[in-house]
Amino acid sequence: SVNFLRWSMNPRKHLLALGCLVGATAAEVVKPHILSVMVDDLGFYNTQVNNPNAPTPTIGKLMSEGIRLERHYSYMYCSPTRRSFLAGRFATRINPDQASPCDNFLPLQFTLFPQKLSTAGYISHFVGKGHLGYPTTDHLPINRGYATHVGYLGGAEGYNQTENQSHDFWHDDRPANATLLAEVWYSTNYYTTRATNLIAEHDPTVPLYMDLRYQGVHGPYVEPAVWEQVANTSSNMGLCGPEYSCQVMDSMVAVVDTGIANVTQLLTSKGMWNSTLFVLFGDNGGGMGGTEPSNNYPLRGTKGEPWEGAVRVAAFVGGGLIPAARRGLSLPAQISVADWYPTFLSLAGLSPAEIADDVEYGGATRSLDGVNAWPMLMGEVETLGREWLPTTNQSLIWNSTWKLITTAPSTHWFTPNDSHIEDGWPCRARSPRNVSTKGEWMCEVCSDAEPCLFNLIDDPEERKDLAAQNPEIVNKMRQAMFGLNFPPYTGSALLPDEAAKYECLEATTARAQFWGGMAGPCCHPKGPGPWPPPSPPAPPTPPAPPHKLPGLHSNLDQCPNFTHDPTGALEIQFHGWAWNGSWPKGGVAAVPIEVVVDGQVITTLLANVSRPDLPSRSGAPNPQHGFAYVLRGSSATTLAGSGRHALDVRAADLPGPGARTWTALRGSPCAYQDGKPVPHQ
Repeated sequence: SVNFLRWSMNPRKHLLALGCLVGATAAEVVKPHILSVMVDDLGFYNTQVNNPNAPTPTIGKLMSEGIRLERHYSYMYCSPTRRSFLAGRFATRINPDQASPCDNFLPLQFTLFPQKLSTAGYISHFVGKGHLGYPTTDHLPINRGYATHVGYLGGAEGYNQTENQSHDFWHDDRPANATLLAEVWYSTNYYTTRATNLIAEHDPTVPLYMDLRYQGVHGPYVEPAVWEQVANTSSNMGLCGPEYSCQVMDSMVAVVDTGIANVTQLLTSKGMWNSTLFVLFGDNGGGMGGTEPSNNYPLRGTKGEPWEGAVRVAAFVGGGLIPAARRGLSLPAQISVADWYPTFLSLAGLSPAEIADDVEYGGATRSLDGVNAWPMLMGEVETLGREWLPTTNQSLIWNSTWKLITTAPSTHWFTPNDSHIEDGWPCRARSPRNVSTKGEWMCEVCSDAEPCLFNLIDDPEERKDLAAQNPEIVNKMRQAMFGLNFPPYTGSALLPDEAAKYECLEATTARAQFWGGMAGPCCHPKGPGPWPPPSPPAPPTPPAPPHKLPGLHSNLDQCPNFTHDPTGALEIQFHGWAWNGSWPKGGVAAVPIEVVVDGQVITTLLANVSRPDLPSRSGAPNPQHGFAYVLRGSSATTLAGSGRHALDVRAADLPGPGARTWTALRGSPCAYQDGKPVPHQ
C-alpha cells in the first residue's frame, strides 16, 4: 500500500511523529531503546497474555498498555526460532534442526541484526540461553554485534550453576569462571540481575538493545527458592503432566514475571521507558508431547509438533514507544519471529538498503524473509501482505487462512484447568520420529500421503480436517512447500574455504582441550600462541562486604499496612526471612542481618535460619525464620532531605557444619512519605 511504501522509504519520519505522541523529544526517540524478552518453552496459557488468572501481574499490566499479538509464529522448538529471530529468515530455510554447539546453521556470511544495530550507534547485550550453533569462536555472540554476552550455548542446562555438574556457561569470549558460576543459584534471577546491572550502568542517551532470553520455563522443572514459590492451593492442584504439578510451572513463570518487573522499573527510573520498545514472545509453545507442566489452551498440540500449540506463541509489544491510541489493542494479524529483524532496524533509522541482507550462499542469493511490522502495529495496514508462512518443515499457512500439515502425530487439546483431551484421530501412518504422549506413540494422524488442511480463521483449534473437500488447495500448497519448507540452505559444516582458516577439533575433544571441560566452539582461528588466550587481568577488587542477599524486590502492591509516622517523615518498612540451602535438617542458627543506609550500619537484627523443608510447598515461610523492621523517626535521620539514598540489607554466611553454606533473603521494602507509597527501587 501507499502507507507501507511511505514508511519503508522514510522510517525516520514516523519516528519523529512518534516522539510527539509519547511526549519525548525527537532526539530521544529517533533511535529508541529496544528490550526483547524471549521466554523458553512458554505455554500459550501460562501468562496473562492469554490467561488473566496466571501469576504474572507485570506481564498483564505491560500487555494492557501495549498491543497483544494474537498470531505470533515461532518454530515448533527452540533453536530454529532463535536463529530466525537474529537472521530475519524463516527457520525452515536456515535449517529446522536443533543446533549442537558446533553446527553452522547460522553462517558468518549472514549479518545478524545486532551487528547492523551497532552501525546505528546501539550497544547490544545478550543475556541468557543461546542455542544458535557456534562452530567457531567467531560465531560467539560477542563477535556478532553484542558488546557483552553471558549465558549457555546449548539447548538445556541446570538452573543452579553453583552445583557440581557438566557446565555450559559462557561469559563473552570464554567459559565463565568460578566466581561468576557461584552467582547463578537460580538462572532466572541471575539473568535478571545481569540485565539490571547492565541497564544501571548504561548511558540513557545512547540507544540500547537488551536481548534477554530467560531459561525459564524450560526443563528441568525446578522450583525457585521457597519465598518465590506460588502457593500450592486447591485451585491449582490439577496435573499438568504425569510428573509435575501446576504449582511448579506457576512458580517458575512468576519468577520470570518478577524479573521483567525489575528490568522495566529500572528503565522507568532511568528515564528510558518512554523511548523503549518492549517485545515479549515464546520461542515455541509449551511442553514436549504433553509430559511437561505447561498449558497451550485452547490450542492443539505441544512443543515439537506442527500443531498451533507449538508454533503460535504468547506475545505482545509494549513500552513507552507505543502511542496512547494503540495501547490496549489485540492484533489478529499474523506475524513471524523473522519480522523483528527489519522492524527493529527500521526503528533504529536504517534505510531499506541498509536493512537488506542479500547473501550469496549455497549457489543462490539468500534474502531476508522478514517484513517490517511497524506499519501494521501502528494501524497503517491490516496485514503484512505475506502470502506464504512456513511454520514448520511439515506445515505451511497460505494467506493467513489455510494451513496444510503433511506429517503430524496424535496429540491432545488442553483445558483451562490443565487437563488434556486426547484427539482420538485414527492413524494414517506410523513413524518412530513422532512424539505422542497419552495417545498412541508413532501414530501419524496427518501423513504425506493423506495431509490435513485447516481453516485457521474459522477453526484456530484445528478440529476439522478439510483436505478431502479442498483437493485443489491441498495440491497448490504442497507444490509451494518446496523452497519454503524444504530443503534448508544452511548445513552443519563450514564451507571449505572458511574451514581452512581455523584449527578444528571434534566436539568432545575441543571441550576438553580448548575449554577446560565446558561445551564450546569446535574451531578457533589459526595462528601462534596458546588457545584459549590468557584471561585478561582482573581489576582490583575491594574488600568483600558481608554476603549480600539476592532477591530484594520492590513490590508496592503487596506492602503490608502499618502505622505511619505522624510527622510525615520518609519511612521504609521491609520484612522477610532467610534460609540456608545446605544447613542440616533441623539445624537452626541466629544470623545477624545488617540494615545499611548510604553505607552506614543503622542496626543489626537477628533472624533464625534453617532449611525450609516443611514450608517449601506451603508458599509461606516458617514464622520463626522471619524478621521485620521499620526505618523511621530518629532511626531515619540519615534519610533527611532530598536526593537518592541506598538501603542495603545483608547477612553473613551461616556458621556451622557444611563446607558450602549460603543464605538468601526475600523482602518487600515499602517506602512512604506522608503515609503514601513512594516509588523506589
